[in-house]
Amino acid sequence: MPTTCVRCGKNVSLLELVTFNRQMGRCSKCSSETLQALHRFQAAFLNYSRTGLTSQDWNKLIQDAASERLDMREALVFIYPDALDLIERVLAFAAANRGASLEDERYVHFLLKTLTIPPAVGQPLLGRLHYLKRIGEIRSGKLATSRTTVRLETDEICHLEIPATFHKVNTKSVTFVPGRFVATNKKLHFLSASGGAEVAWKKVMQVKMDERGVYVELSQKTGNGFYEVPDPMLVEAVLDTLARRAKYQLLAPG
Repeated sequence: MPTTCVRCGKNVSLLELVTFNRQMGRCSKCSSETLQALHRFQAAFLNYSRTGLTSQDWNKLIQDAASERLDMREALVFIYPDALDLIERVLAFAAANRGASLEDERYVHFLLKTLTIPPAVGQPLLGRLHYLKRIGEIRSGKLATSRTTVRLETDEICHLEIPATFHKVNTKSVTFVPGRFVATNKKLHFLSASGGAEVAWKKVMQVKMDERGVYVELSQKTGNGFYEVPDPMLVEAVLDTLARRAKYQLLAPG
């Protein structure tokens, strides 16, 4: 029984069976043409993604794929690593901007759906997106109320309680002081068994983040310095937002 190429419909001879792609059902000529077309599709995708893939760009890619007789499922599998790289870049850009915007959120959802990213892969990406969206909301002034283990003043509202280790710089060494931050609408508390600090937000000059924690620069000596925390981006967002609000650099959302 003769073997037929699914792409060109040609019956494959016995000699051509050696190079026949049985997995895809294509003759050697069609296999070569398809691979070239896939590379062109990939190049076009990468070109569009440099400036941000739009729905119009995607429709053009679909049209080009159809004219090249490409199966879109095969094309999507071929560009799968590039698709993931594009989404990763969007999330990295949002992180660098210290929070995801509504536009970022819509774009990531568009990419996940359009590029048919499997749910098992997409869910962790969405988790990162939602985290960055939360950071963006905090920086815009939308602070959530948090439960606290300490007794506060009647009109004091807790917005964050998190473990923190103060790096106390001595003359010839550094002492690590374990404790926790309690950030309220009134002040920043650093609570520790060996003694802590209370800082009014107007005394917070700057909050800088790195991968291990935050450096809190104060207009007073007590409490000034580096604190190691489990979630530096969250801590920086909350502390910076409360400090800016206290200095009327940020209005509370209505």
